[in-house]
This record gives sequence, structure tokens and C-alpha cells, in this order.
Amino acid sequence: MKYSEFRDRAFVEIIKYLPEEYSGYTVKLESIPKVNHTKECLHIRPDDQTSVVPNLYVDDMYNMYMKGNSFEETMRMAAEYYVAGLEMGKQFSMEMDQAIHEKNIVFQLVNTNRNIGMIKDKPHRSWLNLTIIYRAVISCPDNGFYSAVITEEIARDHGWTEDELYEFAVKNTPELMPLSVLEVTEAFNIMTNEHKTMGAGVVLYEKALAEQAEEYDDDLYLIPSSIHEMLVLPACSNERDELVSILRDCNRKVLDVHDILSDSIYFYEKKTGMISIA
Repeated sequence: MKYSEFRDRAFVEIIKYLPEEYSGYTVKLESIPKVNHTKECLHIRPDDQTSVVPNLYVDDMYNMYMKGNSFEETMRMAAEYYVAGLEMGKQFSMEMDQAIHEKNIVFQLVNTNRNIGMIKDKPHRSWLNLTIIYRAVISCPDNGFYSAVITEEIARDHGWTEDELYEFAVKNTPELMPLSVLEVTEAFNIMTNEHKTMGAGVVLYEKALAEQAEEYDDDLYLIPSSIHEMLVLPACSNERDELVSILRDCNRKVLDVHDILSDSIYFYEKKTGMISIA
């Protein structure tokens, strides 16, 4: 069965695999904007539009089907996930309500052109040819975290302007997601955060690049190797065009599309502390 056939059949039949009490729920097929991509999902909810419900992503279900599960078995597993997710969603919603506080706001850098749909209803600001968005983060017992993107609605409910969100994030992000610098070779370092997630934004941390420039005693080239990290290289020993070519080749042949940050490299001038597109 092709993806489109699977999607259409799942849309029509998913309700019959759910317990009887869900028979009156409405099923919608929606495209959900994610970083660098969209995902089709079955959105199943009651008439109470305030209820928090899990999304059933069609590509995830189709992958289960393509691994050898029958359509019926795939639908049963999806239904079980949905029912379990409702309970988890209630807990998550309560925790996120508590987490959406100015002390938990951080920033993330995303590709502007790839995320036009995702950022349109989110407070954001431009940074060179990238975009800064904001998230509320909750720490997990395993030292990880989960997060929720701050929407215009959330910001409005809390009375926050974009300027205020930026101020919160500039203060909080280095504290909640501390800088980590991995010295790979003498040729370059990797800058990220201790979680190794959404780490490219560390280039916005105060003094982070100044310290790298001091270490190399040189201007810097910054290579956005993914949304999670930046490579830092001394400018005097590298050719700009060669670095751009390597980055673009990696973005097309190595990185998952979800992880691409930019096809551009950036230049940090040691004397002025200014960053520009190289």
C-alpha cells in the first residue's frame, strides 16, 4: 500500500480501533509545522476544544506498517498509543503550564526560509539570515529536557512582548543550557550546549565567541554543522569558498533535513566582536 493510500484509509478507519467512548470524536488530517519540515497527522479530539490530545503522525504509522505489521495491527498500536497519550498529555499539560514562566524561556536558532510556516504565529526575531524563536523548557530526571515553542497566544496570555522574551532568553539560555566546547583538533572546535540539543545558539552567548577568538588569536569562521552545534575555525588558515562548499555538500548528503540550520557560514571579527555572513 502506498503512503497516500495508507493515509486516506487510516483517516477513515482509525476511530473504529479506539474504545467505544471515543466514537464521537472528530478526526482531522492536518499538516503540523516542525523545524525545517511539516508532518501529516491524524488529529483526533472531542467537541471540547480545550482538551490536550496526542497527534498520530502518519509517517510514523506508515513506517510501522512498512516494517511488516498489518494495517489492522498498525491501527491497533496507534489507537493504544493515542489512549495512553491522552493521560500523558494531561500530565504534560499541567507541567508545561507550570514551566511557562519567564525563568524557563530559552532561545533557539532556526533556518528562516525553511520555517516560514512554523514561525508565522510565534514571537521571533531575525539574526542575520536565521531566526530566533523561544521555548519553555522542563528538566527531566535523566538530565535531559523537553520543551514547548512559545506561540503568540502563549505570549499574549502571559503579557509578554517579543523584546521581553528575548531578554528572558538571553539571561536564561546560558544558565539552563550551559556552553560546551569540544576541542576536536587544533584545526577547529565544536561549540554546543551541555545537552547537545539546539546548541547552535551558543554563538549568541556573551563572550563565547570572544573567548574562542582569543584562543586562536584570530578572527573566526563559524560553520553551522546542524541546529545542534557550530564548528569554530580560525579564519587565517581556512578558505571561505571551500568551507561553504563542504557545508552545503554535508547538508545535502549527510544531515537529516530536520537538523539543517543554514547553507551559509559566518564570520566573527575579533577586533569588533561583530558577526556577519561570510
